[in-house]
Amino acid sequence: MTATKRSERTVTVCALVGILVVVSWLAVPITLAAAETVKFRTVLVFTKMERIPVGDLEGHTVGICEQTGMSSYENGETALIISRGTFDSMVGMETYCVQIFEDKSTQWLKIHGTCKPTEDENVYLFEGTLEFTSGTGRFEGIKGTGSFTGKHFGICRVVYFDCTASYTLTQH
Repeated sequence: MTATKRSERTVTVCALVGILVVVSWLAVPITLAAAETVKFRTVLVFTKMERIPVGDLEGHTVGICEQTGMSSYENGETALIISRGTFDSMVGMETYCVQIFEDKSTQWLKIHGTCKPTEDENVYLFEGTLEFTSGTGRFEGIKGTGSFTGKHFGICRVVYFDCTASYTLTQH
């Protein structure tokens, strides 16, 4: 092989490798921000609830519910929240929530938690985990997890949760 042919072949191979590197880089999601940790309190009021006695134990019920309210973040930001889910009074709850911020950006969360009665039959304690499953606007590509504790005041159908979570934003 002549020196000219080797040189042309080297240039062609280098060009192909360069193209593959650029295409591979474009196909990989780009992380827009490092993990961000947030703390917020969510206060919700039950707007719908259907409770059915199971019948095996006194007070054991299952049901579905819808709640609406507001989340207030440490940084002063607020979001409207709509929550819909299921519950088992002996096991816990699984809920899906959307938080809608003032700029119309959204965060979708999946909540899993337990509920324990207290000595006051109208007060229950919650704890559990949350997962950011999707978002829109400035929360496009959100992924993350967190935890919460809270209380339900049955006499007035109000519940609050104190949440701590970390998330990252990625975009393709």
